[in-house]
Amino acid sequence: FENAPWAKEKNMVTIKEADVSLAILPLLNKEIEIGEVNVIEPVVNLEVSGNGDENWVFEKPVQENETAEGKTGEAQEVNGAVAPLLGSFFAEKIDIKNGIVNYNDQKSKSKMSLNIKSFEMAVVNEDENVDLLYDIVFNGNEVKGTARGDSINTLLQNKPYHIALGAKPFGANTKVKAVLNDLTGNLSYEANIYVLSPKGNFDLPKTEVDADVSGDMKIVNAKINKLDYASNIISGKIKADISGKKPVVSGNIHSSLIDVTKFSTPQKTAKFELIATANAAQFVPNDKLDLSVL
Repeated sequence: FENAPWAKEKNMVTIKEADVSLAILPLLNKEIEIGEVNVIEPVVNLEVSGNGDENWVFEKPVQENETAEGKTGEAQEVNGAVAPLLGSFFAEKIDIKNGIVNYNDQKSKSKMSLNIKSFEMAVVNEDENVDLLYDIVFNGNEVKGTARGDSINTLLQNKPYHIALGAKPFGANTKVKAVLNDLTGNLSYEANIYVLSPKGNFDLPKTEVDADVSGDMKIVNAKINKLDYASNIISGKIKADISGKKPVVSGNIHSSLIDVTKFSTPQKTAKFELIATANAAQFVPNDKLDLSVL
């Protein structure tokens, strides 16, 4: 599939191989019912131009018989142009192997990559929940898990889309419940994220995080309900601006009690010429206080 003229990549989508199974009888009623779709090595290039144009927003071809009342010679933008196409086809199972999704924002000069080792989607019909099984690598980090989302019709009607997923990235158990708004326009989201990293993971103590996250593709707001690091309880709010090349983070976090000795486990640091290891400072000595002067 050819890309937008201004895009860096020649093609928006390429697919090495695709197998599609069709039900025969529905064709007699001019209905297309797809049983299973297998896609091998797809590559999807999502791009934003320096002017903010998005290559996944298409233009409607101009009809010659359109009048001059604001339509003739003007390409009509179709937000969510993929929706009518998806509405015409329905597959009970989609299996993707060895795919790549690239995101390049030329305006903010930010890039992201997603490698799909395997992705399975199963759904009974357009009005039932969608079940997902995935094994992906996001910016070099492997994530495996399962997810369940609202129906296909909810997605096509661009209604708020609920999704719940479980995964174990970096050895930590993660649960996410999210609501995605305006998927075909200005995407925004609200989510609750729970992460439990067991003791010993990354040679660290047990760590537990419960946070509410909201925002869009530019601003992320996080309310930390609970951050438990080795019984040190921390809470607060953090805001991140990810619209630029370098994220800008600000916030306010607090705790009623911090045990600094919990942070004193020796850890290897980055390879600096002058620093091999680092430890948290021990602010309170172990020597007993001489109280006889009292």
